[in-house]
Amino acid sequence: EDFSHTANETATMAKFISDSLFTTLVKVDHIIFKHNAYSTIVNEKKDQLTSFKDHLSCAMGRWYYEGEGKLRFAHTQNYKAIEAPHENVHKMVLQSLQCVEKNSCSEMSNRKTLVSNIVHMEESSSQLFTLLDELVREANPTIGSIKR
Repeated sequence: EDFSHTANETATMAKFISDSLFTTLVKVDHIIFKHNAYSTIVNEKKDQLTSFKDHLSCAMGRWYYEGEGKLRFAHTQNYKAIEAPHENVHKMVLQSLQCVEKNSCSEMSNRKTLVSNIVHMEESSSQLFTLLDELVREANPTIGSIKR
C-alpha cells in the first residue's frame, strides 16, 4: 500500500511538473512575440510586419484552440479566462504596428497611443501569465497535499 501511495504521488508530481514546463514554454513563445513586436516598432522594420498574426493563428492560439493546451486544460475555468487577455495582447500589438507601415513610430503624435497600447499589452500579458499559473494549479488540485 505504501508503494502504491508513493507511486501515485510521483505520478501526480510528474503531471504537475509536465504541465508547469508546458505552460512555461507557452510563456517563452509569448515573450518572444512581444520582443519581436517591440523590435519591429522601435526599428520600424516593415519586412517583419507579416510575421505578426492574430490571437487565433499565433503559436499560443494554436496551442489554445486546437493543440496540447486544449487537450490538457480545456476542462478548467482558467483555460476559458485566458482567451480575452491573449486576444488583447495581439490587438494592442497589431494596433501599434500600424505606425511601422507609415514610418511614423517615432513621431510625437504617435507616442501617446503607442505608450497606451504597450501599457495595455503588458497589463494583459501579466494577467495572462497569472492565469497560466492558475491553470496549472487548477489542473493539478491535489499537488498541495503531497508530502515530501
